[in-house]
Amino acid sequence: MEKNEGFSPRQQPLLDLLHQNSYIIPSYQRPYSWGAQGKSNKNDQVNQMWEDLLEAFKENPKEIYFFGSMVTINKGERTFEVVDGQQRLTTISLLFAAMKCFYTWAANEKIIKEDDGQLAQMDLNAIYENYDEMIFNRKKTTRASKAAEKKIKIEKIDGYDYDHILNLAMTCTPTPRWKDAAWQELTAESLDIVKRYFENRDFFIEQFQNKENGFLDADGFLTPSEMERLDDFFSFVTEKIILVNIQANNIKIAYQIFEILNNRGLPLSSKDLFRNFLINKLQQEHEKEALPIAPITAWQKLEEYEFDSDFISRYVENKTGKKQRYSAFNDLEDIYNDEKSFRNHRNTRKIVQFYDDIEANLNNYTNIVRLSFSNPIMIYKVDCILQTGNRAISISLLMALLKNIQDEKQLLQFLKIYEQYVLYLQIAGHKRFKAQLIYNAIQSLNQKKYTEAIAVFELNTEDKAAMKNALNDNFKDNDIAKTFIARYYWALQEPIAHDTVNKQKLEYSQITLEHIIPQKPKEDSNWLTDFDEKFRKNYTYKLGNMTLLTAEKNSSAKNFGWHTKRGKYKQTNLFMTAIIAEQAEITPMFLENRQKSIVETLIQALDL
Repeated sequence: MEKNEGFSPRQQPLLDLLHQNSYIIPSYQRPYSWGAQGKSNKNDQVNQMWEDLLEAFKENPKEIYFFGSMVTINKGERTFEVVDGQQRLTTISLLFAAMKCFYTWAANEKIIKEDDGQLAQMDLNAIYENYDEMIFNRKKTTRASKAAEKKIKIEKIDGYDYDHILNLAMTCTPTPRWKDAAWQELTAESLDIVKRYFENRDFFIEQFQNKENGFLDADGFLTPSEMERLDDFFSFVTEKIILVNIQANNIKIAYQIFEILNNRGLPLSSKDLFRNFLINKLQQEHEKEALPIAPITAWQKLEEYEFDSDFISRYVENKTGKKQRYSAFNDLEDIYNDEKSFRNHRNTRKIVQFYDDIEANLNNYTNIVRLSFSNPIMIYKVDCILQTGNRAISISLLMALLKNIQDEKQLLQFLKIYEQYVLYLQIAGHKRFKAQLIYNAIQSLNQKKYTEAIAVFELNTEDKAAMKNALNDNFKDNDIAKTFIARYYWALQEPIAHDTVNKQKLEYSQITLEHIIPQKPKEDSNWLTDFDEKFRKNYTYKLGNMTLLTAEKNSSAKNFGWHTKRGKYKQTNLFMTAIIAEQAEITPMFLENRQKSIVETLIQALDL
């Protein structure tokens, strides 16, 4: 593409992308938002990035790893304004910083050993130079000295200097004490952003410190062998991770490209490609010898299921027990071409076996996303699991479960354990969500190793105790709170489920979380007169003060007093909320008792 056409796409490894270039994160960009908490796909992007990179490195460090695209504006003098891609660019820079900080930690801990096993007294400057070249640019200031500038520079956002924070994180500055007065002066939102730079850097450092990842030996020492492995990983990240850098000449063109990449101009979907592939293969066999069903009719039969754009990816993951590597269709084609995949029935043609396998998996996928189970308890548990984040990979796991386990008792036991696990990660998790654990469980299920698969997610006594305690904590994340209140609703349904088929399925997408005592009560409402400030502070964000409403009813109830709210509660079909409307007045004792009841019900329903 010629530059005079407005933009120039280039495929570049990180080594070329970052070499002597500077990238400006403009003030109109949203703040750095990727997280490594590992609770759901909203806050575990860093966790997932690490798992993907480590897995690709372990499988084949010489193979190219596509890292996505970025859109930049060429500002001249090797300086570019980032329109799209700042999250991955910032995160990969924190990874380089973490590798350097890992060496600093190892030196301070005196765990670096020579080949003869003796502790090493190493000059780390040469090692640091490699990482600094990916983090800083050296610019001449005088004949005698050079100054380092970060390759990534953040313009002030809402008046705050996040660039300074990034610099602290990249220079191995210890994580600050967030309770110190200087940090408490920030708004809660700004403090969360600031923490993110350090938390993500420290997450990467922890991964290098984890002996299971192979960068320390079994005794926890950094030996020449482990240093060589770290060098190999560094080479993999810098030379094999590829981005498509689309350089635009101005902001207008840059945003046109951004919109096209994100909203339209999409190529054929995996489903379109699969349709052409399947019908073609079926037609070839049909011409040799008539099949029981015509190719077009066979495809139309599949269309009767919930055959959306995500199914192919879920099929690939539940078949392989691995993350999708390339496009979903390419991975699916590899499954078909694998001689081991479809050879059990000698008298059945391969394409027919393949088609039958697709249909069986599509049937399970449809039952999962439509919640089409005869047992209402399965409906509640699957619905809850799908609302806790990480929906896609959970569907892959559930498909493998339904495919390999027919005994309903075993199915319910597995769902109970997995539900406990994903809810634990939401509120009490000292563990992070790890996609690889789910892939391990899928592989065990495919090998008919049920006990090994379920063991991946089992909580110990301490985990369950932590979860029970967390149920009495404040829930300030509305998405998490909504999940637990919905789980309470399902728990109330369980004893009467078989007699109330029409109430089994909660229309989760159409409901919102409602705080009985509003988060910001109106000044003339009863909430300020009937409840003192201490009680409101203690109970506003507890489950006992929460229920569910449709979005319309919630919006109209808003921050009004109980008389107005009560009228809205009476209009809902959600019996859990309608029961609250039977109260002429809401008192502290009512909310205290409701909190106790909700926690006890959840503890019983989740078998804690």
